[in-house]
Amino acid sequence: MSDKKVKESTASSFVFRLTDDGWRLGLIWHPRLDCWMLSGGHVENWENAAEAALRENSEETGWRTRLVAGPSSELPAGAPHPLVPPRGGSRS
Repeated sequence: MSDKKVKESTASSFVFRLTDDGWRLGLIWHPRLDCWMLSGGHVENWENAAEAALRENSEETGWRTRLVAGPSSELPAGAPHPLVPPRGGSRS
């Protein structure tokens, strides 16, 4: 048996909704892990991480969502993963 590990890309997203009472965060209940968590899952061979996050959210919640650029800082030089901008948008 090989001791090599297969690493699979995953994607998840924070889902927010503005209501009359303020901002709400959408989470899913994971019955096997017995906790609340973000929707997400494996990136398929035919999609990028942004597409996977949208697909997983739709599959797990039934909600229609869109990606927007977040308020995070830029990745440090030499970061292992490239930044995936939202479709139709750019990250500055």
